[in-house]
Amino acid sequence: MTNDEPTRHSICISQSDPSLIRHQGDEGFHEILRKHYADAESIALEQPVQLTARLRIASEEDFWRIFSEGISRISGSQYVLTAQKLDDSPAVGLEGSCLTALCWFYNDGHGIDGFAKGVNYHAYSCPCAEMRHGKAFLVPGRVNELFPNNPNAPALPIPMEAYFAIPLLDNKDHEIGHFAMVWSPEGLTNRKLSWGFMESLMRSLEDMIASHLTEGPGLSNKAEIVHEHQDDAIVPLRMLSELRSLRPYAKSLSHELRTPMQGIVGMLDVMYANCQEALELDTSAKMEMLIEELKSSIETIQGKLTKIN
Repeated sequence: MTNDEPTRHSICISQSDPSLIRHQGDEGFHEILRKHYADAESIALEQPVQLTARLRIASEEDFWRIFSEGISRISGSQYVLTAQKLDDSPAVGLEGSCLTALCWFYNDGHGIDGFAKGVNYHAYSCPCAEMRHGKAFLVPGRVNELFPNNPNAPALPIPMEAYFAIPLLDNKDHEIGHFAMVWSPEGLTNRKLSWGFMESLMRSLEDMIASHLTEGPGLSNKAEIVHEHQDDAIVPLRMLSELRSLRPYAKSLSHELRTPMQGIVGMLDVMYANCQEALELDTSAKMEMLIEELKSSIETIQGKLTKIN
């Protein structure tokens, strides 16, 4: 096998004679394969099989990173994100609405890359706003012309050129979020797979991602962000409205808290920690004033709870 021949362990192909069924490693297998599949499609079909196998045994901590990196590699996209609605946010598409990216992966192939979990971002005047229709949404190019006032654009480390997303549904067919891929101008130029093939790829993973989103523990107790090779990359609070919803944290904490009082104390601790983080990430006067007021209120309540206990 030469280096440019795709590996296909997940398929065998017959010829006219049943004795001539060929598998990966058999003589003549790749010649037969190329009669029926383009190389790019063969590679793209084999990789999801391997990715799905890895995801089935992945830990919660590793699941979203493995998923994001794998999809980016298969599709050639520069961004991969899985978004979930925020309970307290206005309806998606309305000004002030927000979504939470349970995973946010980016890689331009030239050293600008990173991975984050629990990133809140604006859900209006941007491609994700159109996911309110509950349909797959494709912007095959010139996405910035279609959304010239995208409030998230200034914080993106890689320019956007094309966007493709599908909705994610729970077992009652209620929309719970969406899964999206984004290409840079360079990435779009180098794209090898058709949009139809890309949609089939996304649909093949839809149930697994939706199931993990609804049945898994969800967000970690504290929004996590990890950047590689770039200091000034995505910062969650730059992409948030000032009234950031904290309900996603409450959902994950409910597994660990034993009494209503512990629940209140735990929630206040998380809120206070996020206030501290926010002050470090955003130093604008207006934001600082809002956060300091919130910290003061939390400290007052914590003091009263201490006396009760």
